[in-house]
Amino acid sequence: MLDRFEVHYFLELNSHSLDAIVQNRCEAEFLAVAYEIAEMLGIDVTLKAEALKEGGLKEVWEIVGENSNQITLLLLILTAVFTYMAIPDSDLTELQKENLKLQNQQLRYEIQKNNLNESDVIYPIKLANENPKVITRRSNFYKTLNNNQEVKKVGFSKFNKNNEKDKSEMIIKRPSFINFIQRSNKLPVEIDENAVIEIVAPVLREGGSKWKGIYLDEPIGFVISDIVYKTSVLNKEISFTSGNSIKCVLEIHKELNEVGEEIVKKYNVQTVLETIKSGSSQETPSGKRYKKVKAINGVQNDFFAQLDEE
Repeated sequence: MLDRFEVHYFLELNSHSLDAIVQNRCEAEFLAVAYEIAEMLGIDVTLKAEALKEGGLKEVWEIVGENSNQITLLLLILTAVFTYMAIPDSDLTELQKENLKLQNQQLRYEIQKNNLNESDVIYPIKLANENPKVITRRSNFYKTLNNNQEVKKVGFSKFNKNNEKDKSEMIIKRPSFINFIQRSNKLPVEIDENAVIEIVAPVLREGGSKWKGIYLDEPIGFVISDIVYKTSVLNKEISFTSGNSIKCVLEIHKELNEVGEEIVKKYNVQTVLETIKSGSSQETPSGKRYKKVKAINGVQNDFFAQLDEE
């Protein structure tokens, strides 16, 4: 069974040395991906570094764990994560599609060779390629290499210490590095159509200051894009006392940080639906308009759905 993984940096002019900062950054990102996938699979393993080898520059990692099948599974997934194109199929060139087809054939061969079930490998690969931390750390790995002109290509191999000569290497050339780098770290905007925010500190004058409030028991800073409501506040038509809340349509803007964790960058109140004082609520003009527009859109959607059925 497989128990070793090799990262092979092919360098300019047949060099055997690589900028230490580049190597250390790539090593850190690789290890982060490996341990994240192991955690995702529920596998308890330790990666031990072996002595560096020449031939460009080769890092070899021994994977130590109690279950050899799980270690083999981890190494198959690691290889797939670092070598499968990270772009939609519709954006692939014909050559890239052909390469992907060959990769799939190679993967299926290795699954059979190691007596694993295909579904036990393919599904985890899909999950790993959708994991924000894996995607981000892999992107960091390739971004680091892309910014360094010493590395011409990078290869990935998995093997057993007893059959190292039989190992096959999956190679990613420099022009393909960009395919594994995230185009954006922004996530789709989340919408809470019935958000309730307790107002802690309203903004009673014009400007870009954020309101302060409590949302889902957490303190937040937010902006209000509802012009009608903001105008009423500025005209002092709405007063605030302790415990006042608003029910609103809240946009939550998120992005992934440098280690793939989701962080909130902005809370935006799109529409204030109701004001809540002393337990009683009052619908706002914006809330009435929002409800009416939503009802009209619902009728239209039902109408078009009926046409589609016909």
